[in-house]
Amino acid sequence: MNLSEFEAFLDDLSACFLSEDLDLWMARVRIPLCLILPSGSQVIKSVGEMRCFFKDCITAKRIQRIDAIVRRPLELEVCEDGVLLATYETHLLRSGHRLVDPFQSTAMLRKSEYCLVAGSILNPIDLDPGSKSQGWSGYSDRAACLLENLSFGGWQGVVH
Repeated sequence: MNLSEFEAFLDDLSACFLSEDLDLWMARVRIPLCLILPSGSQVIKSVGEMRCFFKDCITAKRIQRIDAIVRRPLELEVCEDGVLLATYETHLLRSGHRLVDPFQSTAMLRKSEYCLVAGSILNPIDLDPGSKSQGWSGYSDRAACLLENLSFGGWQGVVH
């Protein structure tokens, strides 16, 4: 594991939301994905749930008009079992101006056959606009999204 692989992971994490690319997001996370947020833990257990989470984040990005996400690697710890604890700083920007103060997150990563993938992410703010705390986007349509995705919405991506 080298710094360039960590940077590629962070670049893809930013790019998937900016370009609204669900396939790129799915290539960089695995199911189940554990999100540890101020509002509590959330385990995403299916492609349908992952699609809903991603859709909510895209909606929040649009409402807030985020046009740049900059992630900077801070620390990488290699555990005995091969898990990587990757800490990074995130900047959410609109027209060059910060929307929130930069914040640090930590992802638990494993190396897949092709790239690093996250099994859990610890975030100090709720990026999911469906959460009840930090209602930073003002948007929540979780129930409608879950109903829409009962059949996984026809999405046929690879589950990691």
